[in-house]
Amino acid sequence: VAVHLWTKRSRGEERHLPKVQQLLGFLAPMFSEDDMDAVKGIGWALKTLGRYYPGAVTPWLVRRAGRARSVRPLMLRKATAFLSPAERNAVYMAANK
Repeated sequence: VAVHLWTKRSRGEERHLPKVQQLLGFLAPMFSEDDMDAVKGIGWALKTLGRYYPGAVTPWLVRRAGRARSVRPLMLRKATAFLSPAERNAVYMAANK
């Protein structure tokens, strides 16, 4: 919830990109989470980050989805909700490799 709130307040300002990278690093170990409540929360945070910082989130999602042993479909749906169709497609292609 804190990631979601901070991201909304940052309003996509470029000066916050280093903090965005730190938040993505914080969320990285939880990307393959199996607990459904955690998946919803992490997906929500990624969804909001993707809305305001798609240029940072898309390559991160592609790398994570390509390396993950398994990713919950709900996580991908939430994380890609605000990405462009091309960005969303890149993430799903990486996840299906």
